[in-house]
Amino acid sequence: MANTQPAISWEVKEYEHRQRGVDWFWAIALLAGVIIGIMDFETGKQELKQILPLIENQSGLSNYTEQVRQRLSAKLLTPTQTQTPTTPQ
Repeated sequence: MANTQPAISWEVKEYEHRQRGVDWFWAIALLAGVIIGIMDFETGKQELKQILPLIENQSGLSNYTEQVRQRLSAKLLTPTQTQTPTTPQ
């Protein structure tokens, strides 16, 4: 007599829909914002690494070069903390 049962079988529960509240959507938006911010920060560091060799030996850009180096070493400067340019003597 032949066995009529399949070789593999399983049972699963059906998806249970739950209503999401406003807090859930805010949490997802916040998480997405943090992830996008981290990705943008890393992309910016990659761009600064590409710019640094181009500006290192340019006269008059030493202050900017130092700011790029500080940003690459994670010592980020906000616009209110930027250094004032020094005048050559």
